[in-house]
Order: sequence, then structure tokens, then C-alpha cells
Amino acid sequence: MKDFIVSRKQIDAGFALGADAVLLIVRILNDQELQDLYRYAESLGLEALVEVHDEKDVERALSLEPKLIGVNARDLFTLKVSREHQRRILELVPSRYIKVAESGIDSPKAIKELKEAGADAFLIGTALVKNRELLRELIRA
Repeated sequence: MKDFIVSRKQIDAGFALGADAVLLIVRILNDQELQDLYRYAESLGLEALVEVHDEKDVERALSLEPKLIGVNARDLFTLKVSREHQRRILELVPSRYIKVAESGIDSPKAIKELKEAGADAFLIGTALVKNRELLRELIRA
């Protein structure tokens, strides 16, 4: 369930609709909300992709010890995409976590660069909506 999750009701809705995972964006939640929503999702058997944008977010995310940490290249405030910034943040996340590179992925070259920075998985949306044929190229990367 890729949404701006801010309440248990949203997690319940995702669960009822058959979601396997929810997205928890560190930047929009305080520490108590983040911990509560993470534990609640976990109690329902849902995975939580804990999304970070900067060093402070990484610190907060690591305190949960989640399986999945997403590093978003898109800044939520400016909406600018920076793969350079994303690569730097990916390198801060210890290798024991599954690192998901999010946003701005539009080519096999981007996949290769992000793999080199430590990404294990990729969340790709807009590029695939704009070009369905791109999927084949990205899978090969």
C-alpha cells in the first residue's frame, strides 16, 4: 500500500484490501507515530517499507530495525530528484537491511549505479507508466 500512511485505519484498509506491505515515510511521522505504525503493521503480518530522505531519517529508521529501508531520490518538500543524494544515503544504511531505491529510476544505467551504491531492490513507478517497454530493459540491468 503505497500511500502517505499516518493512521492505523489506513493500515487496516490496506490489510483488508490484501496489501502485503505498507509505506511508512519517516519524515512525515514523529518518533511515537513511526514506532506505533511500524509495530501495528508488523502485528498484522504486514511488511513495512520505511522510507528515508536524509541522514536524520536514516538514524530514526534504524532505531526500528526494519527489514526494508527505502531511500527516496525525490525530496518531498521541493520534489526535486537527486540520484547523487540517494546514492550517498544508500551508503549510510548498513548492509544487513534490504535497501530499496525509490523514485527517479528511468534507465538501466540508473539501476546499475544504484546497485553499486548498495541498493537491493527498486521501486519504479512514473518511468514505467510513461514507457511500458522500459520494464524489459530494467529487468536485464
